[in-house]
Amino acid sequence: MSDDRERIRQIQDRLADLQRDNQASDSQALSNRADHRSTVSPVAPARQRGKRHGWPFILCLLVIVFVFGELALTVQGYSGSDFNDATRVGHATVVSCKRRGPIGLGFGYWDQCAADIRWDGGFTQRHTFNRRNFLHADEVGQTVTVGQGTGFRGGGTTYSRPELPHRPLVVAAGVILAITAGIPALFLLATLLFAVRDGIRRRPRH
Repeated sequence: MSDDRERIRQIQDRLADLQRDNQASDSQALSNRADHRSTVSPVAPARQRGKRHGWPFILCLLVIVFVFGELALTVQGYSGSDFNDATRVGHATVVSCKRRGPIGLGFGYWDQCAADIRWDGGFTQRHTFNRRNFLHADEVGQTVTVGQGTGFRGGGTTYSRPELPHRPLVVAAGVILAITAGIPALFLLATLLFAVRDGIRRRPRH
């Protein structure tokens, strides 16, 4: 009888030891899972936050490019081509004008005017002047003197007026503003090229 009790007690002790071992194993597994989560989980949110933070930066660059580009066009509107460089001279009668702005080809309102031009020699044409401050709405019906020449190194056609002289300092200021707009524009272009390249690399191959 005593032997049976002893065996029962040994079996109970063995079962208690196994239960303690199982509890210890479960606690260790839970601890390992908690450590794994603590080391891994912050990585994904950090990457997501980084991706989200990149868009406001790109948006700021776009705003900078637009603002400085429009400022450059606004400043350039206060300087014209040199009338002394005109290859031919004519008389333009302002026919009509449309008010443009306040944003587009510079900040502020400006007049886009159409005029009938009679060049020296008898040739006539109608031309719409899209340049800021070249013609004004209060000149409709009036005839003004204009000149026609070629742009830098023969690129394109330029128009000039004696009333809108060439101002080198104004041109220089416009160039500086244009360069300021061009630097972030180049950065945005490079970012776009890298994004396209990464997208091509990540595309699944069949």
